[in-house]
Amino acid sequence: MKLLERFYDPQSGELLYSDINVKDLDNKWLHQDQLAIVQQEPALFSTTIRANILYGTERAFEGFTQEQIQERFELACKQANVVSFLNDKALFPDGD
Repeated sequence: MKLLERFYDPQSGELLYSDINVKDLDNKWLHQDQLAIVQQEPALFSTTIRANILYGTERAFEGFTQEQIQERFELACKQANVVSFLNDKALFPDGD
């Protein structure tokens, strides 16, 4: 992954992304538009669960209303089977 992220270049051979050597790709385009890296260590911010889940999605939801974002958030939670967890009043009495 570090090779694909361009933290390192291969000592021999080449690394291809869609049949193009990653050295020939624009790093900004590659990192902002093509790669999505999910760290294995959970890192939560001191905010709501909703805000943590939606963190970093501002660009993805450009032009969406808050209602549309909420609909997609709820659908993602449903698909991830976390609705009952998030609605557990014993764990989250304030709903956050």
